[in-house]
Amino acid sequence: MRRGWLGMVGLVSALTLGCLHAPVLWSPDGRWLAYTLAVQPGTRTLAPGWLFETEPAARPDIGSTRRERPVEVTGYRLWATRAETGESVLLEESRGPLTSPCWSPDGKALAFGRLVPESEGKARYEVVVQDGPGRQRVVLSRQYAAFDAKAADLPGLTPAWSPDGRYLAVPVFQQTLNLAVLRADNGRVLKMIENAYWPAWSPDRTMLAYVHGGEPETLQCLDTNFGPPRHLAEIGQTSQAPLWSHDSRSLIVVAVPGPGNAPAQAGGLSPLALARAGGRAPAPAGIASAQAKLIRVQVPTGKFEPVATLVSDAVDPDKSLYGVSFSLDHDGENLFFTTDIEDQPTQIVWFRPRHQEVLKRFHPIDYTIRIGALAIAPGGRLLALRVGAPGYLSPPALCDLTTDRLTPVVPDDSARVEWLATLIASARRILRGQLPAVSTAGVPVERATLLPIPGEIPATHEAAFRLRRIARIGRPICERPAAAPPADAALSALLDEAKLFFDYLREDYAGALKDLEALEDHPTTPDQRLRLLSLRAQVLLGLGEIDSAGQTISFLRAISPPDQRRVETTPAGSSLAAIPNPGKGWPDYLAHRASELEKGAKAPQAAREEPPGARDFVPEIMNGPAARAPFAPFHELNLPAPPIDPPILEVVPPPPEPPVGPRPLGSRR
Repeated sequence: MRRGWLGMVGLVSALTLGCLHAPVLWSPDGRWLAYTLAVQPGTRTLAPGWLFETEPAARPDIGSTRRERPVEVTGYRLWATRAETGESVLLEESRGPLTSPCWSPDGKALAFGRLVPESEGKARYEVVVQDGPGRQRVVLSRQYAAFDAKAADLPGLTPAWSPDGRYLAVPVFQQTLNLAVLRADNGRVLKMIENAYWPAWSPDRTMLAYVHGGEPETLQCLDTNFGPPRHLAEIGQTSQAPLWSHDSRSLIVVAVPGPGNAPAQAGGLSPLALARAGGRAPAPAGIASAQAKLIRVQVPTGKFEPVATLVSDAVDPDKSLYGVSFSLDHDGENLFFTTDIEDQPTQIVWFRPRHQEVLKRFHPIDYTIRIGALAIAPGGRLLALRVGAPGYLSPPALCDLTTDRLTPVVPDDSARVEWLATLIASARRILRGQLPAVSTAGVPVERATLLPIPGEIPATHEAAFRLRRIARIGRPICERPAAAPPADAALSALLDEAKLFFDYLREDYAGALKDLEALEDHPTTPDQRLRLLSLRAQVLLGLGEIDSAGQTISFLRAISPPDQRRVETTPAGSSLAAIPNPGKGWPDYLAHRASELEKGAKAPQAAREEPPGARDFVPEIMNGPAARAPFAPFHELNLPAPPIDPPILEVVPPPPEPPVGPRPLGSRR
């Protein structure tokens, strides 16, 4: 049975906002980026000690595993970040969910919705206009029946401000998700549109387009006399607000028919049949991933034409399409889109609609990391996006389209943790897929960490380029601003582990040695201290200090605990059974790799030229105006030898005697 595109749960019957990235919005002058983030408690996603986890992964490389929205969210924050300087301003902090914001036409104010929790499980929904930091006015306030799970999808919605500044189209909760058209100055409701969302005002200020929920979803528009709406087209299902042309005569929208939905346009063939077949026989309905198209709908006639194919014909049509994000520049010459398809690599497609050509396919970090909420800046040079799985407000970033430079936006420590969790998860997927299995005498051996011994992954291998790129983006995120309050113990441990992880992967072994010394000051178990000592040997190998590394490895081999024993009682009597130590052979493997490195030390070094498109950049981090915090002082290694545990004496009772029953024919007693 084929799987559909979007589930039928959430705020509206045909809309699952948890599958989509929440929007990020540029100010009209392109100087500020506004967005909503969730605040999560502590470092839940990466508990201290994650560096020592070496368990295998079911899917080692393609990283489209969907992470559910976290259950625990302590609040929501609305931020505005200045693109040039990285200065971030906190505009709103709320215990209840916030919508994504929208800018006023002059760029001097923001409007957003918020759900305010009240007593007895109730809530109050408010529409707020933010005229500046600390200056807010509530223009609409309504009681909401219950503070339920649907509220978590609120950040996926955004109001829309009319170009003349007179009206706001805002999402409103009732039995369904509705749109309310109201006066921006006093909040007077002029029109209520049931089961509607994703509004978009025409540039000439005469029409409001929106998506009407149902099976299928439809594209409709409303004149500013606020009379009956006009049906434009059935679009199956879509994933973001439609986009108007500059002349206000057409709309661009994502259209994907769900199972059994045959989208239709006014007076002719279905839009998807026209878009997919290009005048040939219509495609069968129900192949959601294969039929995803970007189409242009003519407002006067309701007819439309294809703009771009969003899913390659090579993609298995049975794969679920979770969402699509697109953005078109001011002149309509450059279209950027990305699709989120089950178990498929993620990429941004740079498309030229006029010439129907793909200029470039790229990912600013790594194709295992999911991205969305694309938004091209008014100037056309910067592309904003969210990085990470959708549904839990992943942090934003800016990609410079002229240099491929990625700038992570890190307004607070909550976003910092999300960035680190996303980058570390991607790097660990690559490592699990590329590191060779280790065994001695046919017995599998557990690694000390997932960090490879120098030379295990060749420097010219594609995986090495990918790991260095991730590490060079992730390492600056570990540095908190100097003016930030002191980090708690969990965050401090996370940052110290991440610094070591990224410095090692980008082959900054001198920095990794300092990071290692700082990490050794944290409370650790005897097993973790042995793993850190093994990692010290690896760092020394990376520095070319073969003799020092050899001494450390010899120490590890000398103190490696023997296999434990336990007493088992069997029908034949008592015996000792060995309990294998999974890490026992790791020092031997380290010694072997050290010997290989020593042999190759005098050999010519392989070229480290990276393939086109694989350039590594040291990003600027939008971490606020304050300078980065300096390194903490480091301390000398003080590693006592761990005690060797005595054999475990476990008495295992003998198995029960088999019951005596009738003797089979022909057998002997």
